[in-house]
Amino acid sequence: MSGIPREVLKWMQGLDLSYSIKNPKRDLANGFLIGEIFSRYYPEIKMHSFDNSSELQRKLSNWEHLERMFTKLNIPLGKKYWEPVMHNAPDAAVEYIKMLYSYLTKRQLNIAPPHENPKPPPYARPTAVNLLRDTEFQRIQDKKTQEGQAYKILNKHSENIRLERTEPGRLAVPSYTMRTQGSNKKIEQVEEQKDIEVRQVAVRAMDKNMRAAKALSLNKTEPKAESKIEANHSMVKPALEIMSETFLEIMHQMAYKTVRAMDFRDVEHGEEMTKKFYEIMGTINQDFVMACFENLVKRSAVLADSLVKSAQECEAYAELLFSTIEKIHIDAEHYSGFVKSIKAIGDSMTNLDSSVSRQLFSHFMLTPIVRITLKSPEKVPILVALVQSASHSSFSNRLHLVKEVFEASGDNNFLIKIISELLEYDTTFNKELHEYYIYYALLGLLSPSPRVQASAVCTLGSIANLNPSVIIKELPKVEILLSSNWWETRAQLLRLAGILLPHKSAQQGLLEKIIKANFKPTASKNIIRIGLVYLAPCLASNPELCDLYIKCLIHIEPDIRETVLSTDVVSKGSVVKGLFTQKYLLSGAPVVWNAYGVASSLSKFIMDKGLGNLDYCHVEILWACLYKPPTNPQWVEVFDELKNYLFVGLEDPEICKGVIGVLKHFMTAPALMTEILKRSLPTMIKELSLLLANTNDKNVLSQTYEFIKSIYWGYHSAELQDFIYKVMKNFAEKYPVLFERSELVEIMNEIIRNRRGDIFEEKPESPNLRSYDD
Repeated sequence: MSGIPREVLKWMQGLDLSYSIKNPKRDLANGFLIGEIFSRYYPEIKMHSFDNSSELQRKLSNWEHLERMFTKLNIPLGKKYWEPVMHNAPDAAVEYIKMLYSYLTKRQLNIAPPHENPKPPPYARPTAVNLLRDTEFQRIQDKKTQEGQAYKILNKHSENIRLERTEPGRLAVPSYTMRTQGSNKKIEQVEEQKDIEVRQVAVRAMDKNMRAAKALSLNKTEPKAESKIEANHSMVKPALEIMSETFLEIMHQMAYKTVRAMDFRDVEHGEEMTKKFYEIMGTINQDFVMACFENLVKRSAVLADSLVKSAQECEAYAELLFSTIEKIHIDAEHYSGFVKSIKAIGDSMTNLDSSVSRQLFSHFMLTPIVRITLKSPEKVPILVALVQSASHSSFSNRLHLVKEVFEASGDNNFLIKIISELLEYDTTFNKELHEYYIYYALLGLLSPSPRVQASAVCTLGSIANLNPSVIIKELPKVEILLSSNWWETRAQLLRLAGILLPHKSAQQGLLEKIIKANFKPTASKNIIRIGLVYLAPCLASNPELCDLYIKCLIHIEPDIRETVLSTDVVSKGSVVKGLFTQKYLLSGAPVVWNAYGVASSLSKFIMDKGLGNLDYCHVEILWACLYKPPTNPQWVEVFDELKNYLFVGLEDPEICKGVIGVLKHFMTAPALMTEILKRSLPTMIKELSLLLANTNDKNVLSQTYEFIKSIYWGYHSAELQDFIYKVMKNFAEKYPVLFERSELVEIMNEIIRNRRGDIFEEKPESPNLRSYDD
């Protein structure tokens, strides 16, 4: 019990505790004995609430129970004092028991000041790894806080090393090692000593492979470093063997047993099989190849453990990657599976040890892959995926790797392309990293290459998504690109404007200028397509754009309009095939736009054009505007303007189904139902007469009958049922001949039976209905 004063020991012995304290650091960590000590002074603390266990959850439960009692009893020994004890921090238990003694006995301890520990020699001082293993550091649970603390520790360690190297006498024998008493002889009388053998200090080799990797990176020919790497290699399961095991698991499945017999019959399990797989993966069963990659993703943590622990295994894995990346084609069926697997492995390595993972990637992989990518620009996504996976846990690691990419390539334009794609993974703003990105993006604006300009504007747009204010102040610098003839530069300007416009700023005029210069019906279809998606969120804050938006939406090709109006927001895709184009959102405009503003502008467009009837595109847009049930009372005016067009549209086979869907959305909207039904009654009766008098199309008639039945029976609404009953009754009285020769007679009979059943509390079954909501 070293460190505990004598009077404290005597005090604890007098408490008659259940267990004697032999090792304070271990025995006090779970809080059980602390609780027992307090129970001697505070009877309200009951020992049945404590568990004498070493499990973390039980320990935490004990201390949290004590914390509640401390708060209740105003005892100043709370979490900041006991948490280090629970986590076995050095000397924490001894210091806590001293505080406990002073508080409970009201006595002060007289403790002699400790002897100053001599400064350890250079070879015995803590390394960076040892500093990061400190329990005070390890118990920090928040990942970002831990990374920040690690960064400070490593910086301080590096600074200490730098300062020590400036000390002239750092290699001299420390004074405390010299004899305290020497000879009385004068120096000149001391005889010269001969044949003294001076032995070099033997320092144990470091155990961690990261040290081996560092040694390898500094000097591959150093014999001791090499021998240590081999020793470590023997303790780690070979990475390529682990990979072959994942492939064998798939081969043993019934569906792929012939693959082993046919394609791998001449190879042994292990490294040979793994290399064979990557060599022939483009020529064998692609379902098998994709299944292998999926299994590799599942077992990525096991493989990552081998790679992080052994520099040799990482080097072997890297060499396999190089040969595969060089020969793989981006249009190959297995390309996506390959990229997914290597990214999963990189993610797992970073999760195990972000610092080691980043250094291994820097040393073994980054430069060769950059060179491959420079020769084959279509493989940029592979480099981006690997850089992201090696740095996803730390912005500082990301910045370090991005700088290394620039050093390896020496090409600003290449770096800007990499940055623009890396930003797809960022969800928060980091000042140091993203200001570095902005610097190169602003350089890219001045590039004579339109593709580089597009990547630069893309970078600014992505950062604007994270922090609009830092880009708004740089916005005047993009004005030079308004005269660009390259479609993607103009499209990226629209994307940037769409991101910044809702954030009201002093640059509103410039943003509106960018939109008017690029977003118009006469622009190329690719520019319009991107503008329709990225300007959609601006329509709420800038409703004056709705008229221009409708003109462009109607003008665009039908297949593009259908994609833009889809409410299924899928992952980003390419507008055109090419090596340098960016990825864009291509759908989901109705999810974020101002639905009323778009519908109102559509109504205005139809009225201004003096159209006699609706086209399919008008119905398609109106249906998209009703993606969510309308609640704004102003929607009633839009319906009133368009109701004649909609009911007349029931006669048109091309738009009949869409019109029915729009009418159902309007009629069943709870906030608008009463007013919509009131304004629909005379128009619907008149349109039924025209429909039955002029239309012989059985499909149109069938859909109309189903529409009437679905409104009555499909929504279980008394108001809707009364509306349909009035329509049928008034129509039968006003147009008896048309009524008698139509199927409306049968529908009316069903309605009457239903209403009679309501009177007598019967529950007739609803007829089978087709749905028009899809």
